[in-house]
Amino acid sequence: MPDAVLIFGLSSIRYFSGFSGSNALLWIDGSDAARDVLITDGRYTTQARGECPGLTIDIQSSRGSAALCATAAERGLHADTLGVDGEFLNWLDYQEIAAWLNTENSGGVDSTTILAQLVDISPQIAQLRAVKDSAEIVALDKAARCAEAALCDLIDEKILAPGVTENEVAARLDYLMKIHGSECVSFETIVGTGANGALPHHSPDGTQISAGDLVVIDFGAVVDGYHSDCTHTFCIGDPQPWQKEISDIVWQAHQAAVAAVVPGITAGSIDDAARAIITDAGYRECFGHFTGHGVGIDIHEHPWVRTGSQESIVPGTVFTVEPGIYLPDRGGVRIENTYVLEEDGNVRSLQAFSAELLLV
Repeated sequence: MPDAVLIFGLSSIRYFSGFSGSNALLWIDGSDAARDVLITDGRYTTQARGECPGLTIDIQSSRGSAALCATAAERGLHADTLGVDGEFLNWLDYQEIAAWLNTENSGGVDSTTILAQLVDISPQIAQLRAVKDSAEIVALDKAARCAEAALCDLIDEKILAPGVTENEVAARLDYLMKIHGSECVSFETIVGTGANGALPHHSPDGTQISAGDLVVIDFGAVVDGYHSDCTHTFCIGDPQPWQKEISDIVWQAHQAAVAAVVPGITAGSIDDAARAIITDAGYRECFGHFTGHGVGIDIHEHPWVRTGSQESIVPGTVFTVEPGIYLPDRGGVRIENTYVLEEDGNVRSLQAFSAELLLV
């Protein structure tokens, strides 16, 4: 076990400390919690003290490893072995921290020893964050309800109509989420109409909705720092046979993935359940992304619901199920809800709105 842990990732800093600012490091001492320190800059002095009561706040004008070295010198921080969230540690900070450890440890250790003193604990942090406690699930529920209320308003306003652009739909949905209490959007809202719906991460543009289009809308709200993630596919009028066919297959794949979930199942097995339905229907090459992912303080977290993943789904795990079929130059369908595996083995959707193809 490392003597101390240094957290660089802002979402993990928020997870462990509650601090929500845009610049920070978190030092967690392995032997004395009284020596834990949040390092940030002067913009966040008041905010940090309010969000992190009981935690030592150190204000530095520098950032990253330079801020750490200054705090370490002032407060006598020391570690023979330092755990870091390596996925957020850049090369320059790595070199500076290695040099600092070398200075702190007597004997002129060689570079091989320096490398051994930095231990990547990203997998342990990811595993810890993948399982949500009751307070986190409450926040995730709030975010899902916020986004869903905005979508209901959007439908009631009859914005999804011929002549309206993707940009207009996205902007209105973002506004409505804000009105319903979202701190910000979870990600750039995706609106893809007609052929653009075959692009899974299409950025909305000036393309106008036309009668008969499939419209894919992928969106999310953030409440209390936690994200929601949901995708609905709408048909502007009655669906054509090909549109109904692929939407029915995607819905079956979605249901099969959810039905496969039991405590201890691997995330890869959930992906397999959805992918088998789409493959058997002859659309294997039209489903090119993961079946899902974890959701929390980050919009994309562990577990990754993808082919071959051995990550376990256990009670408290929150994850999306989002199979899709995309036909180039024609259109696409994606159906996504976010689910939590509850203690009694129930798989509960955070979204209450119908997930099937919606006609407007």
